[in-house]
Amino acid sequence: MRKLLAVLLCLGLVGCAPLRPIPVEPTNKSYDFNVSKQKVFDAALLTAQELNLDVKVIERDSGFVRFDKATLSPAQLDQYCEYPWVDSNGKPAATFQRGEMSWPFSGRASITIVVTEHGSSSSVNVRTNLSYSGPGSFGSGDCNSKGVFEDEFISKLQEHLK
Repeated sequence: MRKLLAVLLCLGLVGCAPLRPIPVEPTNKSYDFNVSKQKVFDAALLTAQELNLDVKVIERDSGFVRFDKATLSPAQLDQYCEYPWVDSNGKPAATFQRGEMSWPFSGRASITIVVTEHGSSSSVNVRTNLSYSGPGSFGSGDCNSKGVFEDEFISKLQEHLK
C-alpha cells in the first residue's frame, strides 16, 4: 500500500510542471484610410463612444487620442488577451474564466491612436495595452493582445467612415 501511494505521489509530482510567465510584447498596428485626418479623428471618437471607451487624452492637432475601457470581465480578458502563464509545453495554463486559477480576474484596456495625414489620405497607428489583476501569487500584470480589441476598434472605425 505504501509503495502504491509513493508511486502515485511521484507521478503526481512529475505531472505538475511549473508554470512560467510569457513575455509581454507591445501591440502596434497601422492602418491606411483614403480620407482626411479630421474625418478619421472624428470617426475614432464616435467609435470610442460606441465601444464604451473613456477618452483620457485628446490632442486634435497632433492626432493623438488615448482611450481606456474601465473594467474588463474575465470573459473579455479571455477574448482580448493571451493567458500570461504557460506550462512546460508552452500551452496556456488556464483561462481567466476557469481553470486552476478560478478566482475572479478583472482587467483594463487602453488603446492609443495617432492619426497622421498624408495629403488627402491618412494613417492610424494603434497601440494597445491590456492588463489583468487577481488575488494570489499570480497577482496582476500585462498580457499580450490577441488582436481582437484592435480589430473591433478598426472595424467600427471603418463603418463610421463609409
